[in-house]
Amino acid sequence: MGLHAGHILGIHAHKEGLHDVITHRARVCRIVHVGMALHDLIPKTVLDDTDLLASLAADATDFAIAQGILMRTGNIPHNPQVVTFLPFMLFPSPVPRVLFEQALAIQTDFNLMVDLVSQHHRFLERCLRGVACADDFTARMYNLYEELQAEGISKPVVLGINRSDYMLDKEVTEDHQESFMLRQVELNTIAAGLGGMASKIPHLHRRTLHAAGLHQLVSLMPDNNPVSAIADAVACAWNLFNNPEAVVLVVCETIERNVFDQHCLEYILQERCIPVHRRTFHEIDQQAKLDEDDKLYLNGDEVAVVYFRTGYAPNQYDDTAWRVRRILERSRASCCPDIGTQLAGTKKVQQELASSDALISSLGFSATTAARLQQTFTTMCSLDEGDEGDKVVQKALANPSEYVLKPQREGGGNNLYDEDIVQFFGSNERGVERTDRAGFILMHRLQPPPIWNVPMRPSTIPHPELCVSELGVFGAYVRCGTDMIFNSCCGHLLRSKNARCNDGGLMTGEAMLDSPCLVEEPTRTQA
Repeated sequence: MGLHAGHILGIHAHKEGLHDVITHRARVCRIVHVGMALHDLIPKTVLDDTDLLASLAADATDFAIAQGILMRTGNIPHNPQVVTFLPFMLFPSPVPRVLFEQALAIQTDFNLMVDLVSQHHRFLERCLRGVACADDFTARMYNLYEELQAEGISKPVVLGINRSDYMLDKEVTEDHQESFMLRQVELNTIAAGLGGMASKIPHLHRRTLHAAGLHQLVSLMPDNNPVSAIADAVACAWNLFNNPEAVVLVVCETIERNVFDQHCLEYILQERCIPVHRRTFHEIDQQAKLDEDDKLYLNGDEVAVVYFRTGYAPNQYDDTAWRVRRILERSRASCCPDIGTQLAGTKKVQQELASSDALISSLGFSATTAARLQQTFTTMCSLDEGDEGDKVVQKALANPSEYVLKPQREGGGNNLYDEDIVQFFGSNERGVERTDRAGFILMHRLQPPPIWNVPMRPSTIPHPELCVSELGVFGAYVRCGTDMIFNSCCGHLLRSKNARCNDGGLMTGEAMLDSPCLVEEPTRTQA
């Protein structure tokens, strides 16, 4: 779930002093050659004014802390009294309005697609059987899914909270026209975070724009409050259990640096008189039980909704955690996500869905909707055993900088780039010695436009850097039996990072919270 890399042509490492960065500005922009509206959102006079930037940065830091844009520190993550601000951009970043609106408009279709895939046993079996043979974690998830299918277990109420992440990607046509397209990087179906912080950061950016004298840009920032809409979905699922004493169980880590973002949702639910309890897998093992009707109880209180904020990575499971996951899946409580929905968010399923709009149509979508979804997909290739997989490996080895190698993992920091791709496949030029390659997919590496902004990281001196952005769109749905009773686009999340970074995480300071400033940027410009 970390910020992904875009392949930025013509950008090389250089000393990041303020003077050096500014002097490289014109040269780099000419090489990348994107629309002027994207680059000139923040005037050069503002970026060059070191005294102004220092003043703005100090005020923004105080405002971030005062507004609760916080995380626990990396060196003392277990101490709740030691916190710092979550990394953020000093200014909002430009996003073409037409592509922003496209991303929001199709989110409810993606919600439906995830729900349909989660119920499509044969499709998941076809997608994941080979992956399960190559990846132990996916195998355990898939085997649990098959176990539940064989027992005929299904949830009476299904709650899904997703986030679809996008980047802009540059394409040059035969007539030398340059266009930017909206391309989906991934679809997160478990622990899709930062809805709370995404609701806070626009207030900071509006304040900074006013302080910088850029009042005209404030009106270009869209309203955003995803955490409230996500709370609406959780409350809808909770209400369907018709028990005002029932609780929402948040499955969490013992030490969670991003706990304040998680609390944003929990506090809203509690203000609506919905009880919320945070528990680890091991605490649930000690405190929870199923009755004869498969109702789940936590210390005697019925559980209506189980919301996973962990459980997406192998290191988050031991034998106890797997035992608890099985109990939660067997219960009547609505799990967000249930095991089928988590599998629907795997990279392999995304690769299969991207391969054909006919496949999406087979799920029940109209041809028009299928084409609309397909338009956002980028090229993804299977690495299954066989001649076709061998050809894909050879393409990756011939031009590793054009691809990203992705495992079936969430949480960021898992993807491979450049020479790491070559090393992964080893010295054998066909890559056939990697018996686990079917557990990966190969994705076209995107080329988002770089823009100038000022990253704010704890304990560093802020200065302008070339950055790229990733737009996330939150969606939530609730299904009761066969009836979809809630389906909503909840809001957005913008994260940006230095253009030279590959994977970037907020907790490590490589990616920053950001806000979109919607510009009337044409989707086609002369290259």
